[in-house]
Amino acid sequence: MKDRNQEKPLISITEELWDVLDKIKDNSITWSIVDLEKNPLAYNPMRVQEIDLGDKEYRINLKIANKYQPVKLSAFIRNFFGEGQFYQEEIDDFIESYNKILKSGSTKQAAGQNINLKKFTFDPKNIRETFLSLVTETYPHGHEEEVVPLITPGLTKDAYGNYYTIIGESDAVFTCHLDTASRTKSLVGLRSYRKDGDEFIVTDGNSILGADDKSGVTVLMYMIANNIPGVYWFFIGEERGGLGSRYVAENIDKYPFMQGKKKCISFDRRNYHSVITKQMGVQCCSNEFAQEICNGLGKGGLSLKLDPTGVFTDSASFIDLIPECTNISVGYFNEHTHQEIQNMTYLENLCKACLLCDWNGLKVNRKLYEESEVFKKYKTLSNQLKRENFYNFDITRSEDEKLVFEIEVSDGSPSHLRNDLQRLKMILTSHRLKTNLIFNAGKIKIELE
Repeated sequence: MKDRNQEKPLISITEELWDVLDKIKDNSITWSIVDLEKNPLAYNPMRVQEIDLGDKEYRINLKIANKYQPVKLSAFIRNFFGEGQFYQEEIDDFIESYNKILKSGSTKQAAGQNINLKKFTFDPKNIRETFLSLVTETYPHGHEEEVVPLITPGLTKDAYGNYYTIIGESDAVFTCHLDTASRTKSLVGLRSYRKDGDEFIVTDGNSILGADDKSGVTVLMYMIANNIPGVYWFFIGEERGGLGSRYVAENIDKYPFMQGKKKCISFDRRNYHSVITKQMGVQCCSNEFAQEICNGLGKGGLSLKLDPTGVFTDSASFIDLIPECTNISVGYFNEHTHQEIQNMTYLENLCKACLLCDWNGLKVNRKLYEESEVFKKYKTLSNQLKRENFYNFDITRSEDEKLVFEIEVSDGSPSHLRNDLQRLKMILTSHRLKTNLIFNAGKIKIELE
């Protein structure tokens, strides 16, 4: 008998709708819609083939049986994600943002003067020219190799396509990513303007800038050029869910130089003030560690503060392997949109401040899961879960004095997911444990106190 769910069409999202979702990505509804694309496990009760922008406010267009039908946004959210999945405030905020973008129409030409690029010469200590050379084109996942001739020579390429180098002796890991959030490769028209004494780099309005995360690439290149000790990673596929960093985390034993590392610092955060202490709602570094970074970079005149509102970047892949993982602001705004901005003056100041911070001297306070009290309580169960080879990506951690086991639906096979859940049930039953499964945004989670 055929699996009826497999007969349902896979949902596509149009480029126009992607552009809108990029602009309101901080709303959880956005991520839920993104998760529908090409997902064989997505609930698709209306047999939708494609989702597109609506012709009017409060509307979205759904392609069903090869015909577009306008549907109210509220009805779309209710039908695909169920009653009670989102707070009414979240729904209202999403619809308000959607309507505002729909009403604003096309992007206006950016202010400022066109930038006449110099012929490329490798000089990572020239921060401005290095950044400009990296953002002359967009590099979506799959095109990262094309930016490699512009970055630090002599890097080592791993089996997945990431690049790294090691400087001196240090317990610190520094990361950035090579891919941009664009879905197609394109040239970038660069413009510059000044405001309140700072220089800002923008585009001509026809593409994203790619400061996310070429600003982070610029920082790492500057630190390497100045021989700051550490392991330096240039990851691929961050904008597709941290593909490169996840590979390294899942195969950490293949990288002897990653053993014993205590700190993982990503440079991939908007604004001027964040040292991230939580990612995806999980504590990724201690407040004490974050404050020491604030103090260290403060020597260069920066004013950063602790920020618990991180979403995801590559350092999150190492939360259960490295005690202190964080993400630092690099001065971009409006990332993933044609209105993306980079404060060039801030980026130059950040690069120079990184030379003044004593990265090796930062104290480690956060404990890994294996060091927590809840691990000691459920040690046998934890070890069994760790040994089990689930088809889908799984992770075990401590969170708010609870054991949390999470399966991320990453495999795409309904039969594999069913097998994973059956094995999980057998393990819990053998330990005489009863718990509720929590389903949310493509993840299955259990919690034990």
